[in-house]
Amino acid sequence: MGNLDFWEKEWPVITGAPHIVIGGAIALAIIITIIVRWAYSREIAGLKQEKNVKDAQLGMARDRQETMTAQIDTLKSDVLKLQSEVLALKPSTTSYQFDAISNTSSRVATTVTNLSEANNALGHTLTASGGLYGAGGLQANVEVVSRKPE
Repeated sequence: MGNLDFWEKEWPVITGAPHIVIGGAIALAIIITIIVRWAYSREIAGLKQEKNVKDAQLGMARDRQETMTAQIDTLKSDVLKLQSEVLALKPSTTSYQFDAISNTSSRVATTVTNLSEANNALGHTLTASGGLYGAGGLQANVEVVSRKPE
């Protein structure tokens, strides 16, 4: 066993100068620490960059959410107005009443379209692949129903 002979011969040198061995061990530990920190610093920098991008996306999404909230409020008031106009219809409804209902219905359809576009913009802000409700965003299907007098 040549290996044991080496340690038997060198052990008196090691015990005679422990500061060299301890210093070497400390230097080796420092070198290993530096290498590990360098390796992980690149990964940490990448994660920080991803976080900054996500923070920016959330900031833009908050701004766009205000637009969506305003569209939703407009839609709610127009739907309530449309419902009251429909309930006010009588068999002897005049064309003026139909025009008012038609105008409100058109505003509701426009608001739903604007809301859909705002949602799509919000979704594209949050993700690169599409909106909150998939690639197509919020799908708005608006059907205007008119009731003619009998």
